[in-house]
Amino acid sequence: MYQIKLKMNHKCVYLDIGNLFKPDEVLGYCSKFYDLMVIPRRITKVEIEIIRSLISDKDSLEVKSGGEYVNSSFVYFKCMCSTSSLFCTRIQKNGGLVEHPVVYKNGYEYYTIVSLNEKSQSTLVEFIQEIKKEVADLQIISIKSMGPKGIYDSQFIPIIELMHKLTDRQLDVISRAFEQG
Repeated sequence: MYQIKLKMNHKCVYLDIGNLFKPDEVLGYCSKFYDLMVIPRRITKVEIEIIRSLISDKDSLEVKSGGEYVNSSFVYFKCMCSTSSLFCTRIQKNGGLVEHPVVYKNGYEYYTIVSLNEKSQSTLVEFIQEIKKEVADLQIISIKSMGPKGIYDSQFIPIIELMHKLTDRQLDVISRAFEQG
């Protein structure tokens, strides 16, 4: 297994949103239906209105701030990606898996991509070189073997697999701790 890390700067609504919060690191999660962006501080009403102006389905926007002790804000809205041109979909078609979250920081989108073998890793690198023609500012940060543990060292392990043996009380304590920062 291989891991490819890259960053790119291109015309993208998600980058525009991320740039509102420079130099903070904004985390993006996409389900291809809805997007969740996690901002590491409480956002202002003005920033909410700027985000509303950027997204296509303004009525789908929901913003939640963490609990009393959590400063993060959660911005949720209908996905604006065109499925056929979506970078993640194109990565998948070329044998890769995108680890979420995608990170938006200082004008760049940061991706971590996993390939299962040398052949798919090679195909992905070729694909990324082709994308450079569309995206002038795209850089491969690193390519490395994931070693014998492979996918177990990545974020692809479902949380349920890690937590399936916990009691209801233990799950409740973890949930409360997360909510309170």
